[in-house]
Amino acid sequence: MKLTFNQTRDRIEEKLQKVDLVCADLDECLFPFFTQVIVAGEILFESLFKRHQRKYLPQLCFGALTIGGFIILTFGNIKRLRNEFLMKHFERTMRGIPLDLIRKHSQYIHTFFYSESLQFLKWFAERGAHISILSLSIQPILDILMEKLSFINDGIGNNIVFDKVKGTFRAYNKPIMVSGEDKLLCFKDLINKYNAKCPLVVGHSLDEMPLVEYASSMNGISVGINPKKKLKDKFDIVLNSVSWEPLVSLVKSL
Repeated sequence: MKLTFNQTRDRIEEKLQKVDLVCADLDECLFPFFTQVIVAGEILFESLFKRHQRKYLPQLCFGALTIGGFIILTFGNIKRLRNEFLMKHFERTMRGIPLDLIRKHSQYIHTFFYSESLQFLKWFAERGAHISILSLSIQPILDILMEKLSFINDGIGNNIVFDKVKGTFRAYNKPIMVSGEDKLLCFKDLINKYNAKCPLVVGHSLDEMPLVEYASSMNGISVGINPKKKLKDKFDIVLNSVSWEPLVSLVKSL
């Protein structure tokens, strides 16, 4: 089945109609892969053909080869590596890359979201719920998403430090959001900001488990997007599909 429920359907439908805050993960949830890896890859590709950008090729090529190696070593499950390790690698790869290039190659990220995912979020927005994307990705990508998707109230990621003279990436701004516990602090801030009573968490991994548990303690609800088998019973609703159409059909039937 494309949708499975870990509560009675009546109870789930009742909660969905009360949702006043949606907090969704970005990478491997709304978007099929890691947004900042895709942005770095697009900058690499463009740099192959633009002479003035070729100075970035050594670090970008090294970063791409290393990520490829990580994927092979983890048999495609790169999340087996610690977030801190992956983020340190990204920091080294992107150091010295202009902010303008990062923003340029973030412009179309939203067009590659999973099918119907934006329709699902819009359904709640149209009924007055606040929509937030909470991600470990870099803030410039979240800023572009907010520019492109006017119904998104908050896009929260990791802030970065730029060379103010050169306008280039230097490092992550510390403290870095690296874990589910870090995301939970942001989630609680959002709940307080909007005085939310029935939050909906949309996620897929261990990083969302603290949010799922906190939402449950508030009588909220959670949706798992193709989660690992060991996590499937942690979410109230589980989507087993690359299309979010079953979720859209569910909320439209309410």
